[in-house]
Amino acid sequence: MKALLVAIGNPLRGDDAVAQATLEFIPPSPGLDTLSLNQLTPELSAKIATYDVVVFLDADLLASEVTLTPVEPTPPPPSLTHVSTPEEILALARGLYAFPGRALACRLPITSLAPGEPLTPQAQHSAAQAAQLLRQTLAAPISS
Repeated sequence: MKALLVAIGNPLRGDDAVAQATLEFIPPSPGLDTLSLNQLTPELSAKIATYDVVVFLDADLLASEVTLTPVEPTPPPPSLTHVSTPEEILALARGLYAFPGRALACRLPITSLAPGEPLTPQAQHSAAQAAQLLRQTLAAPISS
């Protein structure tokens, strides 16, 4: 299985860097690649098409716990912008590149998006929890 973890967030906005912090808890391993981005863009659809499973990690002010849920494709709006959702990226990857894999969203609870602030204790805890969940999930066989 070939997997890609996509960390989304601006490291200059406090807890928004929680996805990147999560990647620091996951040791490199064969078949597992990571990517850190400030935002998702349509160009990412070509890259994810080469993987069996893709996980989008993102901070969430409304989440109360770390969650890992399937991403369902949603066609992008008629006029593409330079900011996309995981659902739109998945739709493009399937439609343009015949991506047969599975996509998941990992929501990470946070409390602050204050510019220039370090991660809060809650975000640090979320990163550690998410890393453990991802290690367990990616170690298990992925079924479609």
